[in-house]
Amino acid sequence: IFDSFMKLKYPRAFLTRCLRKTRQIRRASASERTQFFHKTIVVPNSSKTQVIGQALRKTGVRVVATAGLKIGDMVKQRMETENKDSVVYKVPCGGCSKAYFGETYRGVKKRLDEHKADVRNHKDTSSFVMHIDRASHLPDWKKTEVLWSGRGKAKRKIIESAVIGTLPNINSKRGDFTLASILAAMLWSKHVNVTSQP
Repeated sequence: IFDSFMKLKYPRAFLTRCLRKTRQIRRASASERTQFFHKTIVVPNSSKTQVIGQALRKTGVRVVATAGLKIGDMVKQRMETENKDSVVYKVPCGGCSKAYFGETYRGVKKRLDEHKADVRNHKDTSSFVMHIDRASHLPDWKKTEVLWSGRGKAKRKIIESAVIGTLPNINSKRGDFTLASILAAMLWSKHVNVTSQP
């Protein structure tokens, strides 16, 4: 495996550190291993990431930093055109203060049509249907609003996860990213209009 990654031009020092850590984990007892994988949080890469990671490691929490921009990513970003259909949106509940938060790159109207079809067909995996069955509350489709729009799939999904992790919701899934509550609140307040909170 080491040789294969060397052929892929990974730095030898990086691979050596990975190999050393792997051997430590392999030698660790079952109780020690749980400390390595107890809980993981994802944070933006910065000079403080390593310090935070070392402090939290003692409590059984692993900190994973998002990778920096690669040259290919920067080139792609320049070539991308603005996509007004790439949004994070909110559908409030008509019977309580909670809401459904979602993301799409195909536009809110098309996504709402799919949600409405799920409710009509009583699709049991739909968050709307689960909330209707549990609380007998219907969604207030007319008050749907866009919280954030912009390009970039990863950013859109991170913002969706941040909003779900911060505001009262009916979502059955937490989004694609597991974010610490403080980090989720920071990302939400930075990227989403504060007047949009329920």
